[in-house]
Amino acid sequence: MLLDTVEFSLVNYGELASSCYRLKKNLIFVLNCCASNWDWSMDNTILFMGTVATTIGYGHLVPGTFAGRVICVFLAVFAVPLFAILVQSISNLIDKKLITIMTIINTMLNRQIIQIHTMQMIYFACGVVFFIFLPSFIFTQIEEWSMLEAVYFCTITLTKIGFGDYVPRMSPPERLAIYVHNSTACLNELIVPAPTGVTDSMPDKCEKSVWPRNVTMLFAIYRIGVFFWMILGLSFTGTVITMMVKGLNNVIRGTAKMKNSMAILLRSTAILAGHSTTPRETALSKDSLEIDVHSNKHIVDELSDEEWVD
Repeated sequence: MLLDTVEFSLVNYGELASSCYRLKKNLIFVLNCCASNWDWSMDNTILFMGTVATTIGYGHLVPGTFAGRVICVFLAVFAVPLFAILVQSISNLIDKKLITIMTIINTMLNRQIIQIHTMQMIYFACGVVFFIFLPSFIFTQIEEWSMLEAVYFCTITLTKIGFGDYVPRMSPPERLAIYVHNSTACLNELIVPAPTGVTDSMPDKCEKSVWPRNVTMLFAIYRIGVFFWMILGLSFTGTVITMMVKGLNNVIRGTAKMKNSMAILLRSTAILAGHSTTPRETALSKDSLEIDVHSNKHIVDELSDEEWVD
């Protein structure tokens, strides 16, 4: 009796699992059909590759097949380090160009008017305008965001946080469409009556939105432009971070120089004040002073030669 009950339960469990699997496939199909952006166009694919290579990873567009996931893994393995090298190279190039521009301006004026700190501040201000505020204005027009939402999106993207709560739209605005996709009618068409098997065709009411050809082309250019904005914007962010690290290192070395200078000054004061009672102690103190000066000479030379220019 017990064995029959177990066998009956196992059979019911198998049928239930099979039914759940069929329901899951139908549900996935329904959700895909009722979403207006469920296909992978070329511009969507390019933007997806950009989010992978830059490690932003919004999460709004993900591979749904085994082959797609395998390709994504290989893309991430090779693209992420290559992008890091690209950003580092661009950052170093911009840093050198800023020094070159500063030198040219000072040479033309025949005076040391502009310092590297000034060039870095000008670069930062221009970068904020061209990579934050100007793109934010464009996003307010195309994505229909507020200015605050657009600035928030730009900041989260260029710092590689990538929450995914705000992402570039995957299709043109519906107000420009010839035919607008009706998600409610599509869902009703698919579930009433409820499908009993896997649906192989898509009803007419589930057709995607249609836009004029010129709108589609302009939107594809916009999406590719977003991709290049991410590349250049992350290079700007990398350059700013490099400047901040160099500045912090100079502050640390300046602090070390000040500390060593104070130690030398105190020891010199002690010697001049005659605190050494014997000639031997005086000689030892003078020798240690010379050693301190010699051991810290390279720090002084580096700070005097670099002056924020590495």
